[in-house]
Order: sequence, then structure tokens, then C-alpha cells
Amino acid sequence: MSSAQVKKVKPYPFKADLKDDHGNRAGNVVLLTETGILLDIPIGTVQPGDKVDISFHLPVLAESVQFSGVVVKVYNQLGGATLPEGSPASAIQRLEVHIRTIDSSSRNRIGRFLDQIGQRSRS
Repeated sequence: MSSAQVKKVKPYPFKADLKDDHGNRAGNVVLLTETGILLDIPIGTVQPGDKVDISFHLPVLAESVQFSGVVVKVYNQLGGATLPEGSPASAIQRLEVHIRTIDSSSRNRIGRFLDQIGQRSRS
């Protein structure tokens, strides 16, 4: 009898791009829900109420998602948890972004992703 070990792949964090009035920035999605995301980006000028465009590829499904949202909360913190080992800690912003405008195919992709990783209970 084979006792092969199954290694679970963590779905978070994964890379995302944020675009706002100040330009484009790369970040890491640390949580995705049907209503929005938590996104870590290098410290910048993002404030609550800012409108942003977010795009990313879902790691499990390898499908792209794009939406427009609004920044609800901004947390400034010292990063390091999502950085490669040995990298110096740096100041990051954790943004809570709520989805405002999203097409149905991107919304469906998010739903399938959440089902796939077991984050959303199937009804």
C-alpha cells in the first residue's frame, strides 16, 4: 500500500496589479472574497475613498480577473511575511478594496476559485 503524501498548495498570497491616479503598482492578494480583496502594496499614497482598478490571475484556475473598486481601509505596517526569505522587512500598505464594477465572467471566476480552495461553502 502506497502512502504518498499529498502536499496542499496555499492559494494566498498571489500577485495582483493596482492602478490608480498615481500610476501602476504590483502587490500581493492576501485574501479574496466575493465582495473584495485585501491587497499588500509598497507604501504609497493610497487613501480610503480612492478608486482603483485591480487585475490578477487566479492561481488555481489560471484565469484573469479585473474589476474597479474603492479603497475602504488602509493599514500601514512593516512587511516581511509575504517577502522572499532573507529579504529585508519593508513598509507596506494593506488595502481593503471593495468591488464596485465587475463583469459577470470575472465574478464567476472568483466564485469558482473560492469553491475550488474551499473558502466558500457550496450551496
